[in-house]
Amino acid sequence: MGLVRTEDPPGGGTYRLWPEGGFPRYVRVGDVDMWQAFTFTAESFGRPGIRLELRIRVVDLTPQCVAVRLTSSHDDAPITAAVVNQVDLQHWIETACSRAIETPGEAWESVETDSDGAVWVLPGDATAEAGNRARKAARRARRARGGYSTEMLRKVASVYEANIAAFPTRAVRESLGVAQSTAQLYVKKARERGFITSPAPKGGRP
Repeated sequence: MGLVRTEDPPGGGTYRLWPEGGFPRYVRVGDVDMWQAFTFTAESFGRPGIRLELRIRVVDLTPQCVAVRLTSSHDDAPITAAVVNQVDLQHWIETACSRAIETPGEAWESVETDSDGAVWVLPGDATAEAGNRARKAARRARRARGGYSTEMLRKVASVYEANIAAFPTRAVRESLGVAQSTAQLYVKKARERGFITSPAPKGGRP
């Protein structure tokens, strides 16, 4: 059984969110863990019978919308140019991404790991106790590989090397939207893994 998150927001309608392949794979985006690829739908948002569907993937540590679909379930609610123009795409992408962040209350029974992350599986009869065991197992797996994905460290190295003549660590901070201390840690880990080969800039430039 795959995971589907459902929400009835105060403004009406229904949100649904499900990961690609049925089970979520988390990646680090800034300071949170987010589903790497997922589909989000908003039913009857603003107009009855209208359904918005977004497909979102995290690419180079940045959530990107790769597909948008508008459908109508009512004959009296056609998809017109006016309806399309009323869709605030940026708002809905942000709404979708905010729902794809790791939620502590969810129960996960088993965990599989690969070189870059953890795949957490949610069966229909999962319990909170089983979920806690799975979360601990996933975190142990992350610690075993240093807690930093290859994808993220390659991104850090790319940004750092591209700004080596100026303020490389500051560029990492601004690119990833993290604190300066976090950017410094990422640079250190990327250097330890061999992704950053250039020497640190002279003159103490951050």
